[in-house]
Amino acid sequence: MGATAPLLLGQHGMVYFGPRSNPVRDRYWAERGLIHHEDSETEKYQSMTVKTFLHRVKAIHDMLGNSVTKLEGFAHADEIERQQKFVAEAAELARRAQEQGEPPEVPSGIMRQRVAAWIDPSLVAGGIQF
Repeated sequence: MGATAPLLLGQHGMVYFGPRSNPVRDRYWAERGLIHHEDSETEKYQSMTVKTFLHRVKAIHDMLGNSVTKLEGFAHADEIERQQKFVAEAAELARRAQEQGEPPEVPSGIMRQRVAAWIDPSLVAGGIQF
């Protein structure tokens, strides 16, 4: 990474975010041109395009406003600063994902196979024989 990169992303190039009580609850990282997200509280994982990720980050940015906007009563100064730091780190993460190139395309036939192969566990547990 050159001298122009203003931010050092968290451990292993991850960006962390979450409530004040658990500021590292959500972790984001770039891999194969996608942004990946894992919520350590619910153990849910998702991946999204850079465009989708930037759309979500923009919503946080717009909520915070700019330096002219008065945010009295909105949040404590340290909370606003933490959210602004996330927005800046998220922009750097999106840049890294874009540098990795376009995500690989999944052939539509494979997606159909995955859907067809899914079995509802409640059906098996309910004694239904296949």
